[in-house]
Amino acid sequence: MERHSAYSNPGPYASLVAAVDPEIATIARTVTNLVGHYRAETEGLDQGNAGEIHLRGVAEILEADQSRHPLPLSEPRPPLSRVHGCCRDHALLAVSILRSHGVPARTRVGFAGYFIPGWWADHVVAELWDGERWLRFDPEFVDPSPDFSPHDLTAPDQRLFRTAAEAWLGWRSGELDLTDHGVAPDLPELIGPPLVRDYVVFEAAHLCGDELLLWDLWGGLLPDGELDDAVVDELAHLLVEGRDEDLERLYRSDDRLHPTGTVLRLDPLGGEPVEESLASAV
Repeated sequence: MERHSAYSNPGPYASLVAAVDPEIATIARTVTNLVGHYRAETEGLDQGNAGEIHLRGVAEILEADQSRHPLPLSEPRPPLSRVHGCCRDHALLAVSILRSHGVPARTRVGFAGYFIPGWWADHVVAELWDGERWLRFDPEFVDPSPDFSPHDLTAPDQRLFRTAAEAWLGWRSGELDLTDHGVAPDLPELIGPPLVRDYVVFEAAHLCGDELLLWDLWGGLLPDGELDDAVVDELAHLLVEGRDEDLERLYRSDDRLHPTGTVLRLDPLGGEPVEESLASAV
């Protein structure tokens, strides 16, 4: 996707985003400078701003940043005053920078096997089209290490990220059991096939330009939603096979798969679920 989505559009901050060099290491340095992870960096963030994890759009994220730091995005931010967010926000900011430079880019929802040994953590990364292939990278890592190259997760020796669709189909075929796929080992309610199933829908939504929060629910994802495994199987096959036009057609034609104006926003910080209109959320 070369054009901005409603969520990647920087709005009034377009010039700030366009000023960032679209080189992967620079992008990673920039997005981690702007946003601190609300779980991994809890002690280093101002908890008075914790509600920022619910900001959906790049323009909203940058509004929060610029209210505290009216500076170019490359200027260092004190860790305490960075915007609260997560991997989804790092990836969306990375995609926004790339799209602002005319580079096709997209977020990818799945599971990373490089944070905790033996564990595949839910994660969002970014992909850019380099003219020949979709190059997948993790913008949360600025520098590669001798045994890990986060700037090309599609390299043959770096298969440490599975898309949600790959994980789901692996389970359906009996190759994976998914007991090691989830948000965290100490959160049993957010582990295994039910979570991965929902993440297939998130992956489709992100590829179709609805880069929503990982705690937004709609359609078939709602507690009373009716979404059968056969539809998820179809989505997953289209995602893995890269059949983007067919994916878009299925996603847009089925109200169980795409948001229709409102979402039920859960709160990973423990607050009550809130129904929100997407029209006013970006």
